[in-house]
Parts: sequence; structure tokens; C-alpha cells
Amino acid sequence: MRTGWKPNLIHAQSGMDAGIFANHISNRANIPFVLIEHQVVIFHHYSRKRANLVLRSYRNAQSLGAVSYVHKRQIIMHEPKCNPLVIPNLVDETKFMLSDRSLFSSFQILAIMYFHNIKGFRTFFEALKNLKEKGIDFKFTVVGKGGHFFRQEIHNLGLSSHGQLIEELERNEIAEIFAKSHVYVCSSDFETFGIAPREAMMCGLPVVSTANGGVEDSITPEIGLIVPIRDSQAMSEAILRVMKNYSKFSQKAIRELAISQCGRKTFLTRMTKFYVQ
Repeated sequence: MRTGWKPNLIHAQSGMDAGIFANHISNRANIPFVLIEHQVVIFHHYSRKRANLVLRSYRNAQSLGAVSYVHKRQIIMHEPKCNPLVIPNLVDETKFMLSDRSLFSSFQILAIMYFHNIKGFRTFFEALKNLKEKGIDFKFTVVGKGGHFFRQEIHNLGLSSHGQLIEELERNEIAEIFAKSHVYVCSSDFETFGIAPREAMMCGLPVVSTANGGVEDSITPEIGLIVPIRDSQAMSEAILRVMKNYSKFSQKAIRELAISQCGRKTFLTRMTKFYVQ
């Protein structure tokens, strides 16, 4: 503004902490601001003052967005005066394609996560151990940071010969990993949205997910299965059900649902409404 340029609108991608700054600048410069929350709305590690600043930014935003319906409920529980518009994250369908998976001799299980309890990695690995003990022929791939800890978990459960760990991938390599997999597994305790499961759906993969909130918006019986959080037995049974009934999952239908919910056209429509409401 000192150089003579004044924006018409400020867009904050989270109340923590961009929304606090956007609210302050809006008040000082008389510029409206909008806010889309992407973070989990919990304040136990925030001071009361900082939490109140976040909630004030929710109240004062010209438009407020959440990335899933469970995320919307979470915001409303903390600030009842708000009514966020649900705007799922953009997943660009042009970056992901369907592929032929009939050439793989073993059932390929994929998970993308990092080493944190909220990602439910122990549930995932214990589910794989259950499959191994049942004599199921499968291979798994885990993509994500936490190599030493993941390797230790894999070794302790006797899964070393059943899969691989990839700590880092270039963005354009992720689609190749999806193309080499049969099912995507999300073991998180909570997700505001869940980008990776939607990317998997763009590639036509059925999804086995915990009842973690954000991913549930997309899982129907035609797409995959929902299991309770931290229930490795239920997860292994769900993976096995998908494996035994794999021909019933239409790659095309799975992709089309993902595009309808978070593809380019849908995202543009919702963002336009968000800016002008």
C-alpha cells in the first residue's frame, strides 16, 4: 500500500495464523478478507489469547470455508456464529489417469503417510500383519517421511519381505505409484480432507479408510469401505473384501465421483461462489 497498490481482497488459507494477520490487516487498511481453514481446529496447544484471535478471524471473515463437512462441524463447534461453505481441496484430474492393473501377480496395497500417531500407521501395519498370518498374497508400498521408524515397525511385524518404503517422490512420480497399486488405504485417526485418497480415486483405485471424517465424504459402497479408527482387524478384513470383490469396483465410476467432488470444474464453481457471496 505504501507503493500505491491496494488489493481488493485478502485471502487467508488458514485461521492459524494467516487468518489472524488477515483480520488485522483488514481492520487497519479497510480491505475485506476471506478465509479457508485447512488445519485441524484444536486449541489445546494454543494460549487462550491466540485461540480467541483465531476465532475472531472466523467471525470477521467476509467468507469462511472448510474443506469437508466434518471440518465444517468442527469449526461450528468452536464458533457457533459461523456457517462455513464446504470447498473440497482441488485435485487436478489432468495429473492422474486410469491404468491396467491386471498384469500384477500380487495384490498391491498403497498408503501415503508420515510418522505421526494421527496417521494411524500402527493400525495399517498391524492390518498387514493380519493379512500375512492369513496367508494372503500381497505387496505393500508406503510413501512418506519417517523411514527409520517405519522400517523398525515393518521389521518387528515381520513384513520386510512383503513391501517397500519410499521416503520421497517427485510430484510427477506419485501418479506412477497409484498406477501400480490396486487399493489405497487411509489409516488416519482424523483428516480434514485427505488429498491422497482423492488422488487415488482419480486413478480409479478403491479406497479402504478409517472413519476419520474428511475422507468419508467420498466413500460409498461403490468406492470402497469405511472401518473404525484404530481397528486393524476391521481394516485387514476390509482390504480382503476389496481384494476378493475387485472386479465389482469400476475404475471409471471411482474417477468420475472424485472429479465431480474435487475436480477442476467443481473447484472453480465453488471458489467463485465463495468469493462473491
